[in-house]
This record gives sequence, C-alpha cells and structure tokens, in this order.
Amino acid sequence: MEFIVGILFYALIKLFAYTLWCKRGIVRYKPEHANKNANAWGFGLLRLLMGIGIGIVIYPLTISISGSIGLFAYPVVYIPTRIVEWALMSLLMFRANFLLQTRNWIYGGVVVSFIADFPLVLMGGLLGGRPFC
Repeated sequence: MEFIVGILFYALIKLFAYTLWCKRGIVRYKPEHANKNANAWGFGLLRLLMGIGIGIVIYPLTISISGSIGLFAYPVVYIPTRIVEWALMSLLMFRANFLLQTRNWIYGGVVVSFIADFPLVLMGGLLGGRPFC
C-alpha cells in the first residue's frame, strides 16, 4: 500500500510540474488561448502519460546499461529521451513555432522533469531504476 501511495504522490508531483511548465509555454507562445488553465492541465496530463509510456519502453535499456556505467545511466538515457518528449510536446502545443522558437522551453522542460524526480530520490527510489520519464 505504501508503494502505491508513493507512486501516486510521485505522479501528482510530475503532473503538477508538467502542468505549470505547459502553462508557461502557452502563456509565452500561444497567449491567444482562451482557457490557458484547462489547456495546461490537458497538456500536463498528456506529458505525464507520454513519460509513463516511453519510460516503460526504455526501462529495460536503463537497467541493462546501469550495470556497466552505474549512476551515469540516468543522464545518458533520460536527457536525450526527455529532449525528444518535450520536443514532441512543443510540436503538439505550438505547431508553427516548433523547435527553433521553443528550444529554450524544451530544455527547460527537461530540467523540470529532473527536478520533479527529486521527491522519488528522497523516497529511496534508484535513479536508474524507475520506469517513468
């Protein structure tokens, strides 16, 4: 039961962080959106689900290389993965302003993703051994 509560807590932190970051992007790149909060929550949820789905797929890769490169598996696997995830979010959210204009937002999203992992580390999670991005 404690494990499930921990995972739900972690997912809520990620959802909140992703929603705030998506809202920041909407305000900056799509200020004409009428309902910024609803759009931000929808995109935050989409980003969370994307991270879970992609994380489950790359989890075996992370585990397989963590034995040979240890703690370095975390940034080696997750930095490029998160760049791709946030680039996909940029494409979905901003279409015309994709990549060049939203490059800093994409990199900021990668940083937000890593910061949102910190509570998992505090709960005793292993950096290379979790199936979420």
